[in-house]
This record gives sequence, C-alpha cells and structure tokens, in this order.
Amino acid sequence: DVDVGAFLSGGLDSSSVAAIAVRLLARRGVPPTRLHTFCVGLPGSGDILAARLVAEHLGTTHHEFVLSADVALATMRKAVASSELWDATFMVSMLPNVLVAQLAAKHVKVALTGEGADELFAGYAHFERAPTPDALHGECVRVVTKLHNEILQRGDRATMVNSLEARVPFLDTDVIDAAMRVDANLKFTHTAAANAAAAGGAAASSVREKQFLREALARRFGADVLPAAVLWREKVQFGDGIDKQNELRQQLESAMAAEVSDAQYARRAELYPHYTPQSRLEFWCRQMFNERVRVGSGGEHCAGSWALTDATCAPVLA
Repeated sequence: DVDVGAFLSGGLDSSSVAAIAVRLLARRGVPPTRLHTFCVGLPGSGDILAARLVAEHLGTTHHEFVLSADVALATMRKAVASSELWDATFMVSMLPNVLVAQLAAKHVKVALTGEGADELFAGYAHFERAPTPDALHGECVRVVTKLHNEILQRGDRATMVNSLEARVPFLDTDVIDAAMRVDANLKFTHTAAANAAAAGGAAASSVREKQFLREALARRFGADVLPAAVLWREKVQFGDGIDKQNELRQQLESAMAAEVSDAQYARRAELYPHYTPQSRLEFWCRQMFNERVRVGSGGEHCAGSWALTDATCAPVLA
C-alpha cells in the first residue's frame, strides 16, 4: 500500500533481499526502479562500492549518504538517545543504522532489511569455533532467541526514531522454521570445506560463511542473481563496512579530545565505577547517555547495558 525500499550494504544478506524483491516486482510487471535502495558509508568504503555494484546489477533507484566525521559525531548523540545505550562499540554500529534509516525515510515509509540471516545461517565469525554441527545448531538457536533484545532492538530503534517501518524477511516465521530444519552439516563450514576438497573442487579457503545460503540463492535464481563479487563477498559487520581502514573510528576518537577534557577523563573510575570507560569515546557515550536517559541512584549498573549481554560467544564456542 506504500512505497517500499531496502537497506543495501552490499553484503550478502541485504543484497539477497533486494534481489528477491526485484524479482517479485517483476512478476507484477513493476520495473526494478520502483524499489529504492539505501546505503551509507565513508567515501570509497567497502559498503558504498559493493552497494553501487548491486544497485546497478538489479536496476534499483539507489540513494547514498556519504559520511563525514562531523555528521557522525552529531548523529552519535541521536543514536545514544534513541538506543538508550552507552556502549561505544554498539554506538558505532548503531550510527549507520540511524543514518540509513534517516535517508530512507525521505523516500519511503517501509524498508526491508537483511537482519536475521547471520543468526539463521551461521554467518558470524565465532561460529567457526563450533566443534561440531550439533554445537553450531545450538548456537544458531541461542542467537536467534536473543535477537529481540539485541540486533532487532538496534534496527527497531534506529528506524522508529526516523518514523520508518523496518521489515525483516529472513525472520518471517516460515523462513525461520525452514532454516532451523536445514541439516547443520550444510551450515558447518568445516564440512563444506572438506567436501569441496574431497570432490576436487574449491579449496577450503574459498568456502565462505553462509555457504549454504549463497549456493541456495544461485541454484534458485541463477548464478547471476547477484554480482559474483557480492554473492561470494566475505562477511563484514555493518559498522565496519561503512568505514575505510578504521578511519571513522579514528576520527571519532580524535574528536573526543575536544569533547572530553583530561580532568574529566581522569575521574572516569570515580564517575562510572560500573563498566568504567576505557577510552574518551566510551566516556563521551556514557556522558551523553546520562544527559538523555535519567537513571536513579544505582540504576546505571543495569540501565543502558542490554547490548552488553553475550552476543558473540556462547560457552560451548568459547
């Protein structure tokens, strides 16, 4: 009923959602230009370049927001307030979500995202530490059941603060059910690498995370469903893909010299005895949090820390 767009980082997940959306539009006789795609990043960053490649391949109407340190710092304030968090690492990943939602809201009311695929198809780096397929499946179950309090919080807050509705096709209940029924061996990269070597095919080093999803897309929609450079692009975290050789994080850290004085920083343990900031950027995020989210006495010990739950390493994979 309303114009729908798609976040497009140029990674496998968002690109596959956009590719399938274009095919669904084509079935209705709607041209691919009707789908608006959105990307944010530093000039020349991996996401900006890969998203352009996908948009040209699919024929979407593509929009970019080229990031600068000044804009990043101003948006970080909005990110802290909307997320109600103070974790600096999370804020750096929240930043592009807020900006891409802000960009999309100028053109559409609803945006598709690729969230959920990494959890369903073992896309994160720590899945490599799974000793067995059963352990890998257990970790998939664990991270999927925690999505509501971690990644989806980020996406929901970043979009809602910009009056944009986000939809997550990978987390359709039918998709979740199908993904969880997939033989864990097919998600286990060690098995995929061994099978490839035994068949005299691709070397183990060419086997990527989410190998099953990549191959399924190519089988179902054809090898040209996406540019090969994107279909087989290695996983890059959203907050990292918008950056270029860690330039953004360094610029933000440098800006903190003017935002946080030596005297303030010297009192960090006194001011914040719980989760004491270890950098000026962390201190600044904590400061912004305290200014925007009122916390009663002792409340800061738990407030602002929902993203500090263990999202990256289950005990079985430690």
